[in-house]
Amino acid sequence: MSNYLTNRDSNGGACVQACRWAWEVREVGREDYMPVMEDERGTYIFNSKDMNMLAHLPQIIDAGVVSLKIEGRMKSPFYVATVVNAYRRALDAIANETFTDELICELNGELDKASHRAYTTGFYFDEQETRQYYPSSRAVEEYKFIAVVREVGGGYVVVEQRNKFVVGEMLETLSATSDTNKQFTVQYALDEKGNNVEVCNKVQQLLKINCPYTLSVGDILRKKN
Repeated sequence: MSNYLTNRDSNGGACVQACRWAWEVREVGREDYMPVMEDERGTYIFNSKDMNMLAHLPQIIDAGVVSLKIEGRMKSPFYVATVVNAYRRALDAIANETFTDELICELNGELDKASHRAYTTGFYFDEQETRQYYPSSRAVEEYKFIAVVREVGGGYVVVEQRNKFVVGEMLETLSATSDTNKQFTVQYALDEKGNNVEVCNKVQQLLKINCPYTLSVGDILRKKN
């Protein structure tokens, strides 16, 4: 659809997400617009819910699947990091036989922190509810991508800012280490010259801030909206 309507190829990473647009359908030769209808299998192109099979990974593994692909085209680094981190933790837990209902709930909560729409398991199961999302094409964004860790030290990190935050706000870690999903309050922020910064709103500015956790370069800081 994207390629046909706008000459922007989704396979080349340039999709305009035409399936998310608000549509009315009119048959050639008719002047009245018709509602988009669905049969017992659902509709096929209009504004699907987002796929979420995290809770069913054991069944996927039992079916013989040895590789999973996380869709990352047209997605932000924050989205990819959040989803890959959740699925990686799930797969490790399955291997360690610690994949519990409690962990599934926690990891689904992590997926909710990335920009998303209502979830579906698609055509894997015979779902009773619709696979399409009719109320809106807007995604829900519960958390905002704040910064990327560029340097780590004793009790502090140097971050590259992505979205505004201020001293005194609560930030949360996203990390491949055990110190993921941990919260802390920003007590200070220093620019590259050592000047205090109260309002951090310059994109890609390097800032030194306090951090009580052991993070790694490339880890992400996020903030609840």
